[in-house]
Amino acid sequence: MWIKEIPEELHESGPVGVNFLYRQDKVYIMDNDLCAAWCWLQEIDTGKAYNFVHIDYHYDLSGDEQLVKREVLEKEIQLHKLSFGEFLDLKYPVEKFDIVAKLFRWDNFILNVHDLYPGLFRSTTFITKRGGSKEDFVQYEEEIEAFLDQYEDWLRDMRGGWIIDLDLDFFYWKTRGQYFQLYSDTTVRRLAELLHRNMHKIDVLTIALSPECCGGWENSFKILSIFKEAMGIDFPDINRKG
Repeated sequence: MWIKEIPEELHESGPVGVNFLYRQDKVYIMDNDLCAAWCWLQEIDTGKAYNFVHIDYHYDLSGDEQLVKREVLEKEIQLHKLSFGEFLDLKYPVEKFDIVAKLFRWDNFILNVHDLYPGLFRSTTFITKRGGSKEDFVQYEEEIEAFLDQYEDWLRDMRGGWIIDLDLDFFYWKTRGQYFQLYSDTTVRRLAELLHRNMHKIDVLTIALSPECCGGWENSFKILSIFKEAMGIDFPDINRKG
């Protein structure tokens, strides 16, 4: 079902823009990964600890702990009780430029959640192309090959629930101003099948399209179509390229 329905004309997502959010059971699909923070909180118990896996070109680990605490905790806002619209409306003043800015961006949503719920993440595993800054929050760094080969062993051996955050820009590489698909469709499908096979053990899966980081909507939707087929996701076919 649509939580935020896709518009007739797709717009740039960028750091804070959100075109849509779609949910099927414990799987959430969005254009901007910042939405993942809200999605996780719909499916988990904030009093428990979870294993976190972040598959993304970037670390997405910018953050300002004092800002988040001032704008959320000190105002007695309970993030996990906000509607999606209220979540998107969270802002803070930037006095230097006399403007207000969005509190959640595509690069700070992970640490924002961590700062508000410091006991939420039991373990943190990052599978990235090392885009952006790495922080102490990263406990383990793995390659996608290790995840494909070993994840079912992790599920057996590690205590606690699982939060999986997947950004489709992981599958693309930019060189000389052009994007190309870094992994074969077969590899993408194998990842999708692995997740689908183990969804009964995964508490929430978020999938972000990040079109600007994939070379456009067409590339993002191409990879998404593989996940849709392999996982039985009813996200509608979209003919709009933006």
